[in-house]
Amino acid sequence: MNVPWRTRSHSIRATLARECGMTLVEVLAAILIFTFGLLSVAKLYASLMSAHISNEQITAVQTYGNRFWAVLQASPNALGCSTTAQSLSFNTADQVGGAPPGLQLLLNEIFAEKSPLGAPSVSIVLSAIGSQEGECEAKVKVAWTSQSGAARSQSFTFQVGGL
Repeated sequence: MNVPWRTRSHSIRATLARECGMTLVEVLAAILIFTFGLLSVAKLYASLMSAHISNEQITAVQTYGNRFWAVLQASPNALGCSTTAQSLSFNTADQVGGAPPGLQLLLNEIFAEKSPLGAPSVSIVLSAIGSQEGECEAKVKVAWTSQSGAARSQSFTFQVGGL
């Protein structure tokens, strides 16, 4: 059967008019899915920032360890090694004055307000012991509190002299 053109187009228009747009339920479902997506991205961002800050602190500690080693290489007697074990502990910038002169600049940087380790939560222990052969074993332990509140520490051991 041949339907005239006008009749066919009229029925197509009527069908399209009934099917255009979205229902309120579809819109609410789309908003809900979008909200869960945004919340997931926000949580991911927060965990990535925490990891970034933790990595920055670990990198800073490694840099301080390398700089301490450089000071020891330039001045092997910076800690005044003797056959009796010596230990120095620093918890605040006010205590840095009691450090060997070659290490005071480095310690002041570690305890500075803009230090990645967060000045109030840092403690440093320097220890050294010498041997009869003229060797000196120096140890540095840097402890700090991470942004999440976890206690972190890194130890370095250096051997100088006695070649």
